[in-house]
Amino acid sequence: MSNRDARVPVAFFIAEMEKKEMELTIREKEVLNVFGCMNYEATMKRLGLACALMVDPLTKASACSLRNKLAEIPCNIWYRHIYCRAREDLFDENKAA
Repeated sequence: MSNRDARVPVAFFIAEMEKKEMELTIREKEVLNVFGCMNYEATMKRLGLACALMVDPLTKASACSLRNKLAEIPCNIWYRHIYCRAREDLFDENKAA
């Protein structure tokens, strides 16, 4: 198997993940902005602890929903893409307001 053949599944995987773009609500993006960082494992740990301590039911539901969505992500690179896009969307919304 040549080097070129080894890269085909990776490109296919990325193309398939782009088709399944994760949709986050505004509240989930805000939760990710507060508790998230570029490190996937640290973000998941923080979200788990934050979910246990949150008292606001809407924010708690958003944090739990976000954590469940992030648990389905297969790799750290895709998480970083989602994290940067969520921060960018929040910045654009704040700038427009």
